[in-house]
Amino acid sequence: MQQLRSFEESLAKVFKDLPHLPKGLRDWLYENVWWLVIVGLVLSAFGVFAGLSSLAVLASLTMGVYGVAFVGAWFAASIISLVVLVATIVVEAMAIQPLRNKQKRGWDLLFLSLIISVVGTVISSLVGMNIFGIIGIAIGAAIGGYLLFEMRGHYIGTPEVKKPQI
Repeated sequence: MQQLRSFEESLAKVFKDLPHLPKGLRDWLYENVWWLVIVGLVLSAFGVFAGLSSLAVLASLTMGVYGVAFVGAWFAASIISLVVLVATIVVEAMAIQPLRNKQKRGWDLLFLSLIISVVGTVISSLVGMNIFGIIGIAIGAAIGGYLLFEMRGHYIGTPEVKKPQI
């Protein structure tokens, strides 16, 4: 867990220097993130069911056309993606109550979910030989990390940054 804290602190330094969202929007995210996570979980559950059903159909259709080697890599990447999606769903579901109670543990679980998602997608993309997956997760991680670290100050009690008077 200490490695996760060290990683969090190093990322906090990176995001600290970026332009910040307006205070009202950061406050809104802090107050409402728990139900936004619920919406994301519902949509992710649909993704799991769609992934499971399409996995069997597409594997059988492409096996004859592309051969076992391609389908094997694609199938393995798809399985990894589904496992990662289920893992993030579980971690995010565990975050709902702490987020609703405004506890740092909820933020920590969202951070862990982001890390799981990034690492899993990179592995899945490498296995499936999909460079676009890596590009996509880089963009998604940057946006997700930015929004997550915009709320972090609420959970750790960081005082509001004052802008110098001109």
